[in-house]
Amino acid sequence: MLLKQERDITGLFLLSIFLDLIMLKLKSLFIIFVLFGLAACSSQHPNEVVLGNGILFHLDAGEAQASETDEMDFSGYQSIFEHHPELQVPLYKTIYGEDYQIFIGIAVSITPSKLFSILTADSSLQCVASEKISDTRFKLLAKPHHEHLAINLIQIASGNKFIFCAIGQDSLKIQNFYEKNALFERLSEAH
Repeated sequence: MLLKQERDITGLFLLSIFLDLIMLKLKSLFIIFVLFGLAACSSQHPNEVVLGNGILFHLDAGEAQASETDEMDFSGYQSIFEHHPELQVPLYKTIYGEDYQIFIGIAVSITPSKLFSILTADSSLQCVASEKISDTRFKLLAKPHHEHLAINLIQIASGNKFIFCAIGQDSLKIQNFYEKNALFERLSEAH
């Protein structure tokens, strides 16, 4: 009888060790899968800014996305909308180049057509050129407060309305953002 109990205890002990080894392997596999998952989610090309809903904005050479700790001057962006408290266009991302900044905002509770009408009629912006490309896209070129400004708006399929405001002192560079649809052309869908 004692021998049978010893065999049972030995069997239970071996079963316990076997189960512990299986659990250890499962935990290790789980940790490995989690790490791979995190790496896959966080891997982003340094020359792209994720705008959400699978939309990427490609950075040109010399451009970088501002971090939350960077000291940036947002007065240029704020001055675009300060005369229109009814507009809700919160700043979403900031990109800085050598001699310009690109502010990316999201227009809320307004159609692209209405926003186009408001901005082109705003005398403080001193609109130089404008074009309503479609019901979901427009662009304008302005010269407010001794700076040059190119504004591009695009409404993507999800309904988000991204507004790109390139501001700088170099009139040719800012005009290039306007004329060549340079900001629109830098958008793509994530693969």
